[in-house]
Amino acid sequence: YRLDENLAAGQSIQVNDLVVKALEGYLTQKRIVESEDVKTRWDRTDRDIPRILEMMMFHEAAGGDSYTELTNRYQAYSDLSDHLKLGRAVLIGYTNERSGVLESGKTPLTASYDKDRQYTFYRIVFPVKIKK
Repeated sequence: YRLDENLAAGQSIQVNDLVVKALEGYLTQKRIVESEDVKTRWDRTDRDIPRILEMMMFHEAAGGDSYTELTNRYQAYSDLSDHLKLGRAVLIGYTNERSGVLESGKTPLTASYDKDRQYTFYRIVFPVKIKK
């Protein structure tokens, strides 16, 4: 499910009111061109941080290295695709607000990174019980 609007603190939504999207199609930005499914090629030069993190978090679900042509071995622990195979739900959210400050020793590194491209990602994995 994808929520295409921001949630306010304390706001709730009904999951059954959301549109279901196939995960691989969503991740690969699949679209229909002349009655054929066409995936958008992964762009190694893309600097869209949320898009990059999305692919890192669901690399295998997107088709792995056959889609990205990258191994994802350096940050493999961030891939949550296996949780989906185990029947768990993964809730992903992010904000442009910083949740902390990078430091070297006790010295803040605030001048060392791009202040316009700060994100905090939240990932929550929880079991799903299906009613029969």
